[in-house]
Amino acid sequence: SRRQYYPAVSRLHLSTHSSTHTPSAACYDLSMAATTIDLDSLLEVREGFRSGRPCIAGTGITVHVIAAHHDMGEGPEEIQEAFPHASMAGIHAALAYYFRHKQQITDEIDEEDREAYIAATTWVGAEIV
Repeated sequence: SRRQYYPAVSRLHLSTHSSTHTPSAACYDLSMAATTIDLDSLLEVREGFRSGRPCIAGTGITVHVIAAHHDMGEGPEEIQEAFPHASMAGIHAALAYYFRHKQQITDEIDEEDREAYIAATTWVGAEIV
């Protein structure tokens, strides 16, 4: 299958800005410091894999799974405990993507939950009260 890095979130720009300088501050001025992080290598989409959803590169862990754990109150460290093969950078990239596309991903997770509920009740033939 063809492997493609996900271009929708290609760069994350982080900057630190300090409006005051205190004697306990570091020896260098962080007020103008900026770091650009390239996310292309951290998230990927593989055609025909995980319904074409973005995953942490090399893992198969979808952004949707990371989002679901986050929505259950887990932080990045707890998520990494559940998925030790995922890098912390990959987890943060997945969360960044999730926050950028939160409504879409939330809607897709809700739809999956409805489909799973229907499948479970149809398969078992039980009536849920």
